[in-house]
Amino acid sequence: MKTVHKLIGIALSLSFITACSGSPKTALQSMPLDYRMLLSQRCYCPEQFLGPFDIEVRKGQALSIVRISDQARLSNTTLGKEIPSLEQILQHIQTAQTRHQHRFEVQWVHEPYIPRYVLIDRSARVSDDEIEYRIEGFELR
Repeated sequence: MKTVHKLIGIALSLSFITACSGSPKTALQSMPLDYRMLLSQRCYCPEQFLGPFDIEVRKGQALSIVRISDQARLSNTTLGKEIPSLEQILQHIQTAQTRHQHRFEVQWVHEPYIPRYVLIDRSARVSDDEIEYRIEGFELR
């Protein structure tokens, strides 16, 4: 548990590291099926889905999802609906690269090739359309 709290406290650099055009596609093609990650999201969504969440996935399916703030175990069907899966995050990145975005940032961890920070703001004229993801403590299982 100490490690989880330590991970939450780590501040990620917000410097621009924009992915090259093949990055999400490459990541999608080699996406692991067994992993664990700490995921936080910022979006126009209910507070209980902001995270951070400790997510464990086996054979591409959610094994467990725990909201860190209150240790609540969420239904495994929450992943892919209210809480995005790793595959959905990679698809968001791929889509963002093919369309004009007001602001688009990605930071990649190169081994394995996983995004650790994503910010997509589709329009400067629309408030509450930003999506932000932070993936920390990613581990292959």
